[in-house]
Amino acid sequence: MHWLGLSVVIFRVNNLAAFVMRVNPFQHQLKFIHEALSQPCTGNSRPVGGRSDSLNMNRSAAIDTIKAVGSQVIVLHHFSQYAPMTDWLVLAWPRLVELIYEEGRLAVQPFLVVGGFLTAQSLSKQAGPGIAPLIWKRYLRLAPQLAVSLLLVVLATFLLGHELDHEEWLSPLPSIGVFLAHLFFLQDILGIESMSAGAWYVAIDLQLFGLFVILARVSRQLERPLSETYAPILVACATVASIHVFSKSGVFDIWGIYY
Repeated sequence: MHWLGLSVVIFRVNNLAAFVMRVNPFQHQLKFIHEALSQPCTGNSRPVGGRSDSLNMNRSAAIDTIKAVGSQVIVLHHFSQYAPMTDWLVLAWPRLVELIYEEGRLAVQPFLVVGGFLTAQSLSKQAGPGIAPLIWKRYLRLAPQLAVSLLLVVLATFLLGHELDHEEWLSPLPSIGVFLAHLFFLQDILGIESMSAGAWYVAIDLQLFGLFVILARVSRQLERPLSETYAPILVACATVASIHVFSKSGVFDIWGIYY
């Protein structure tokens, strides 16, 4: 049973990384959501009247709840997918494990939807930084959390991995090159085995953010509100293409357009 306990420690560190990387990237945008959406607006989109604290709080609670519940469903999905926990859980709750395995992955979608919603809100302002500064700022928000998470995985593997080196599911200690590839979100593009179950999501998050930033800033050259440009039509077309074309092939699952 000693090996099982060690494996659980490593696995929980890995899933802590996935949890942190999914929940935290959107926290910095909640303040803007409070200010931009919790007030009644006139036709010219300027807030009027006082702030509704209850509505403000409800919007924040809704977003936080979606992310909190979704992150835990994803962790359970990982438990149902990766050994050795699966071998034990399936004996006790076979139908539940099958359900979580098949449907739990759908919990990723709310994160993408919420992230897109908050990004569109933040970029709908008339003025703001250019394309490169925005993408760089986003990277700086994601990279430190990813680095800490990966360092925890490396530390757990280094301290406990020798007890489990015979297990196929245990990833080896990474080289400096592998670690840097993860730090710059290139592991999947370079065909490197992921160190963490949540690393792919961070890379996709940055790609989707970058694509929308480019679209939003190019559309803003028309000096009209973002909703009155061709951006919504292009996003709708890209969504249809993703559903009916790109998501049909696993070749594209390392790129944001797949999602």
